[in-house]
Amino acid sequence: MFKKIKKLFEAEKEPEEINLNSDEVLTWLTELEENRFEDVKNKIEDKLKRIKKSQKSCEKQLEDLKNAQLKNDNIPKKEEHMMIGHKESFSKRTIGFLLDTECEITSPEELFKWTKEIEDNIDRLAKTNAKSSYVLNEFFGDQMRILNKEIASIGNIVKEIKNVLVDSGFVDIEELREKANELIEKEKAKIELEKQYLETKKKCDKIDEQIINIENKINEIKKSNDFQALEKLKNDRESFKKEKEGYKKKFTEDIKSIETGLKRYKRMSMDEKLISEYISNPVKTLLKDEDLKILEIISKLYVALNTDKIELKIKKKEKVLENLKIFEARYVKSMQNNYKRAVEQKQKIELKLNRNPVMQNLREENYMLEHLKTKQKTSEIELDIKKKALSKIGIDSVKKNMIKIAKRMDMILHLS
Repeated sequence: MFKKIKKLFEAEKEPEEINLNSDEVLTWLTELEENRFEDVKNKIEDKLKRIKKSQKSCEKQLEDLKNAQLKNDNIPKKEEHMMIGHKESFSKRTIGFLLDTECEITSPEELFKWTKEIEDNIDRLAKTNAKSSYVLNEFFGDQMRILNKEIASIGNIVKEIKNVLVDSGFVDIEELREKANELIEKEKAKIELEKQYLETKKKCDKIDEQIINIENKINEIKKSNDFQALEKLKNDRESFKKEKEGYKKKFTEDIKSIETGLKRYKRMSMDEKLISEYISNPVKTLLKDEDLKILEIISKLYVALNTDKIELKIKKKEKVLENLKIFEARYVKSMQNNYKRAVEQKQKIELKLNRNPVMQNLREENYMLEHLKTKQKTSEIELDIKKKALSKIGIDSVKKNMIKIAKRMDMILHLS
């Protein structure tokens, strides 16, 4: 009944409002913990005195157990020795447990740790002493009942101490302290990330400015008369390139049209190697064929076909003979000269382009532009990573958890 009335009054109590900066929380918690600990010290001291009393009782019973004699003289010596062994091991383990129950009131954290250790020790003692207890209960029931009762009493008092600590809010204080430390670390991380973000942003802005400057330079170059002259050279180079490719294509197709005849004729010719080269690479071979031996080969091939020295089907033979008419001296010489001229003109223009200062400037500026764009992309990715890291740092989440914990403690916590 009293507990219900107490809870009713506690429910009517207004929560305390606390306004703190994040760096003030730990100091406040230390003061709060010290004040609350002072309030419960007397309760805990009383409970520790009760444990001392149970310890003394256990020590007396252990002494009585040590000196107790068997009531039945007819017990076999073997069983008597076994019983003495159980008595000694039981006493040794129980004395060790009692020594570990010694406690000094230092802080809630140490007391929590001590209560956990004692609870674990009681469980361990029950398991390790199980067999000895069973044997000793048969011979020394009075002492064993008191010992078991006092050890159970110690366990209950330890639970009471733990409950005092929990009810006084020390678990919440410790949890709040952990969150406060987490908040401090996250705020430090945020400051560092913001610094890194600003540095990366400055780097990105600088790169953007450099890119704009280079693009402006390139645009200025493209407006100049020198650039127009450069473009004309490029167009001329493209024209000669197309002209060269046209000659190459035309001559290659023409050789292809008589390839069947050439392949048959080379077996009987002294120029087998040259004919093979014309078949595999017509234009390259034409350029190095200064004496135009191809004309002699064509002439001999024409005769060989007409005199049936080369066997071909009629239609193929007629087709090759018709295509051989293309290879007049004027055509072959013209093809050789025109292709050479196109190659030489293209090479001359490329030499001019390579030496052209405008071309060199453009090449340098474009190289720098591509380099800066690569750096820009890398910096933007880095900036995005920093931005995402800032959004995921979770300071608000930690503050919300701290406010919830404070609410359990009947406090309204405002953090700034």
